[in-house]
Amino acid sequence: MMYPDDAIVSITVVAYLLAIVVLALFFYWMYRTFVGQNTSVLNPVESNVDRYLDMRFEKLIDEWGLVTGSRLKGFKNQVNPRMNGDVERVEKLKDYRSKLNKKLDGLDKKVTALEK
Repeated sequence: MMYPDDAIVSITVVAYLLAIVVLALFFYWMYRTFVGQNTSVLNPVESNVDRYLDMRFEKLIDEWGLVTGSRLKGFKNQVNPRMNGDVERVEKLKDYRSKLNKKLDGLDKKVTALEK
């Protein structure tokens, strides 16, 4: 025959075992869901999107025809010296153009004077 104290002890033991099982299941779920995936518990959708983009970043770059930062720096390092040289040549050509226009104006005046 069970006494009331034995019933309370049995209920307490069952409650503790149930709590341990629930905690074990919860920790197992946390482990299976979040370990190694860098998923935020507070913002799972955002971290899942980040993980998706990280996994497919190179493919997106290729599909969309985008340029990575390192390739852009390499391009700038190749093109900038050439562009600086082009800017200098354009300035020289502008000076030459202004001098040539002055000479042509002088020649035009001389031709006009000769025609009279």
